[in-house]
Amino acid sequence: KLSYGIGTLGEPRIKYLASYLSLLGTDKKSFNEFHTRLQVLGSLMHFDSDDNHFIISISGFDKYFEETMVVLSDFLQNVKDDRKKLKSLVDDAKVGESAFFKSSHDIADALFEYVQYGTKSQYLMKPSLKEIKKLKGHDLLDLFFSIQKVKCNFHYCGTRDASFVTDKIRRHIPLD
Repeated sequence: KLSYGIGTLGEPRIKYLASYLSLLGTDKKSFNEFHTRLQVLGSLMHFDSDDNHFIISISGFDKYFEETMVVLSDFLQNVKDDRKKLKSLVDDAKVGESAFFKSSHDIADALFEYVQYGTKSQYLMKPSLKEIKKLKGHDLLDLFFSIQKVKCNFHYCGTRDASFVTDKIRRHIPLD
């Protein structure tokens, strides 16, 4: 798991970035080719965010650890935007916005968060549908590349020796 020290409270667009990245491939591999490569290795990659973190989770077999790091590195450096995928992100936001006020649980969460954070509540800071429609794929990818310059914590759980894991991460994952 790679956990970057910036989340939706600092940058509300991160929520949409996490959804968008899960739909993309790289400059040399389409979405299907990229995910087929992960599947061949028995690996999965998932993007998520919370108030304080942007998270990339990778799971897979230890015997393919280095190969999976190579695939991750390719994605981190060469992810490619896709207008069609961005449109599906906007469509999902439309559905989410219209459904929000139909749930008393969501309204209670929004009120509770307003009490906790005031004007910094994610419900007040999250982009409107109008702003989401203005999002450009290259802007979200610029955000992704800037996030990669933020402090990052790595967490590994498996059978490989710590020195092996450290060496492969340093070799394949771009770090400042």
